[in-house]
Amino acid sequence: ALLDHLGAPQAVLGGTSLGANVALEVAVSAPERVRGLLVEAPVLDNALEAGLLAASPLLLTTRVLPFTLDAARLLSRPVPRSLLPFWAGVAVDVLDQRSGPTAALLHGLLFGRLAPRSRERRQIAAPTLVVGHPRDPLHPTSDADLLASEVPGAELVRARGVLEWRLRPERLTNVAIGFCQSSWRAPSRRRRAAGR
Repeated sequence: ALLDHLGAPQAVLGGTSLGANVALEVAVSAPERVRGLLVEAPVLDNALEAGLLAASPLLLTTRVLPFTLDAARLLSRPVPRSLLPFWAGVAVDVLDQRSGPTAALLHGLLFGRLAPRSRERRQIAAPTLVVGHPRDPLHPTSDADLLASEVPGAELVRARGVLEWRLRPERLTNVAIGFCQSSWRAPSRRRRAAGR
């Protein structure tokens, strides 16, 4: 729907964490729209335990004590983000959540489909760049390794740390730009299929 709204028949899609999973879902459900996938820190099979530990208490809080999240939102809402350093603004934005939608999101994470299944991931034909984070319990490198091994022709790049792309983005940004440009220069699958 977003691509339709923008008038873009195709795009290089990317995302981090659950955003990476959304990009994978699009590649599975509408492969003709995807010129490439840039996937950072996907959340797949190996993140299950850490995800349960992180999301379960918050889900319980949003269901049983929703007023606590709503109170945090009321306190954080009036704080002017433009006056805060970047990471402080991120922290305040985390507090600025409504309990109902947050509970629905967490419920979906814990009990819904988190990502395409392995057999679906193996059928992704779009050029794919996977960026893995070392020492990240919510986004284990093993999930990035798994995805890179499943998607045919995928390239794996290891970040030097969890915050490399946020604090020293030059290396990974240059890799991402090169990948996006090469994905866009490559003939689309639709044109390749027509030439067969």
